[in-house]
Amino acid sequence: MAVNKNYYNSLKEYIKFPDFIKSNLGIRFLGIIFLTFILLVTTISNIKITPVSLSVEVVSPQYDDIFQVFYDIGKGYNETDSIKAKVTRNNRLTKIVFNLPDKDTNKLRIDTGTQKGHIVIKAIRLKQYFRIFNITTSYIKRWPAKEIIEDFKPINHIVNFYEKNGMLHITATGENPYIQIDNISPIKDLSLILRIVISFLAILFVIVVFYVSKFIYDKFILIKNRILCL
Repeated sequence: MAVNKNYYNSLKEYIKFPDFIKSNLGIRFLGIIFLTFILLVTTISNIKITPVSLSVEVVSPQYDDIFQVFYDIGKGYNETDSIKAKVTRNNRLTKIVFNLPDKDTNKLRIDTGTQKGHIVIKAIRLKQYFRIFNITTSYIKRWPAKEIIEDFKPINHIVNFYEKNGMLHITATGENPYIQIDNISPIKDLSLILRIVISFLAILFVIVVFYVSKFIYDKFILIKNRILCL
């Protein structure tokens, strides 16, 4: 079989171009880092967090009352974007559950009744859906009394707001006492396991890309050497 020498000569000149990769491994590493960055940005941009339900563990109030939760979806707090729940005096710990709509919100306001008096809350729980691409899992954030004081602000008709024996004590001085939180995003509270998994996947991706590129490069060099020997 006749060999076209001109073809091989031009091919030899062409395949010399990738030699700069071998002499500058830093370029490959920069490429890998860039690809990893793109992967992480794409993953983060596809994360969607939506609240599912809010529950308040409250000691039975002095009177039958109504609790109300407002969720801000970009229109501020209003009656339309709120949920009410009746609380009956029964001398025991009561769990009030508010089922929230599947809408993006990052702010919540809790109206702790409509009367003056003493209110005792044990904890607040927020269940959220955490979605990455088509994978959905649930995340529950629990605020015990001490953390409620740290993250929630007493805004209206509240004079006392303190923790005692694991309970949050509130003294309402009017008919519209409420507390609110301006950031319910769990991103800063993601479990250590999830952060380790994300970091591990990023490192694994870098390693895989590096070895795949090395394998391809070695194969290219092998083919190149065979051609140059012709």
